[in-house]
Amino acid sequence: MNKFLLLILPFFTFGQDNLTVVGVSSKTTNTTLVENELVLSESSTIIKTPLNIELENYTHILIIDYTYIHKWTNSLGPQSRIQSTKYGNRELSDALSLSPFIVLDPYEVKKSKARKDSSFLKNMKDEKFLYLYLKEGYGRGDDINTTFIIRDSKNKTLYHSNHVNVGLNQVLEPLIF
Repeated sequence: MNKFLLLILPFFTFGQDNLTVVGVSSKTTNTTLVENELVLSESSTIIKTPLNIELENYTHILIIDYTYIHKWTNSLGPQSRIQSTKYGNRELSDALSLSPFIVLDPYEVKKSKARKDSSFLKNMKDEKFLYLYLKEGYGRGDDINTTFIIRDSKNKTLYHSNHVNVGLNQVLEPLIF
């Protein structure tokens, strides 16, 4: 009988409970993004080369280089970067539509060529064409510096100006009015 108890003893448990503990841990963080105040200088315009030609002699304006600051907001806060894309050229083309010129945007002329080299229009030479270069960049603090250059088919600078904290329509004023 003792041998029989020893054989069936492993099948019985005496007061042992299998206890499984599941631990749940949660961590909540609450952060607030605090934006810094905008630090801007006074808006100013410096004309390095004044416009001394008759614009009636020209029919087209070609966008050769438009580099601008693209701004957006995400979970990290306000972000920005300098870029040159077809969307920026479309914005510039819309602003130039108020001028008497026919605006040629490289992305509308030949999209596949513009992807490789967005300044391919500078190879189109005609005495009735103006060539536009516009670059926006960061300045001191939160300033936005804009350089605006207009050239002719012989690459002679007809107009050159630098702007600090000035809007696009005011920068393009010599062509529009």
